[in-house]
Order: sequence, then structure tokens, then C-alpha cells
Amino acid sequence: MRLVGIHHTHPSGAVALRGADLDVDPAVPTVVRGGNGAGKSTLLRIAAGALAPTAGEVEDVPEVVGYLPDRFPAARKLTPRRWLDHIARVRGVDVDDAADRADELLTELGYDGDDDEPMADLSTGNARKVGLVQALACEPGLLVLDEPWN
Repeated sequence: MRLVGIHHTHPSGAVALRGADLDVDPAVPTVVRGGNGAGKSTLLRIAAGALAPTAGEVEDVPEVVGYLPDRFPAARKLTPRRWLDHIARVRGVDVDDAADRADELLTELGYDGDDDEPMADLSTGNARKVGLVQALACEPGLLVLDEPWN
């Protein structure tokens, strides 16, 4: 994947990126480093396909990209299973296949949360495990992790 001349201006008018270039080999871990407010999360959202650049090109995008944002969206009222089913539907993946893969991954990661409680009520660790599972369950050709040490 290549990001070429990426610019992004937020609706507020704040410029997040000016002419950023990045070459990513999906088989090689790549770290994007910089200070707070440098545009790292914006660049990762663009790489994951969750945000369109204002200008520039994203080339050679893998068919499936898994993305773990730095924070979960407002849908944290959903239970983990409903969240994972929702993400599978959004991606057009068979829900039963995705559920089987999610169960395997949750077990592997040592998830011990309650499947009937809203994600907002899970421990931080269990919520992050659900987030990682939603990024991995689609068997991505590229995995984008924002703030992976959280």
C-alpha cells in the first residue's frame, strides 16, 4: 500500500496533514511516530479507509483492511457479540463465520468479560480485546492499529 502526497484538512479548517507519503508492506510491521497532534491518527484512518484524504492518492490497498481505532465509537452500548455481528454485517461477512472466528480469537486473547453486558461496562482490557477481535476477525490483508500499546 502506498499513500502519496496525502493532505487532510478537518471540517473545522485545521490542517492535519500536508503532503504525507508512506509505503507500507502488509507483511512488515510499520510504526508511525510523532508528537501529539502531528496527524498520526488521521494518517492511519486514511490508510484504513475510514477517512478520505483532502488530496493525494492511496494506492494498492489490500482487499480487506482491519482497523482498531484508538477509541471505540459511541456504539459502546452494544454487547460485545452484537458489536462483532454488526461489524461483520458492515463488512459483508457471513455473521456465523465471523462469530466462529471471533469466538476463537476471544478465547486466544483470554477474554473473560460478560457477553450480555454493554461494552461500556467491560474492563478496559476486555473492551480492547473485543476491539482487536473486530479488526482481526475479517482476516485482513493489512491490520491498522492506532495506539496499539493501549
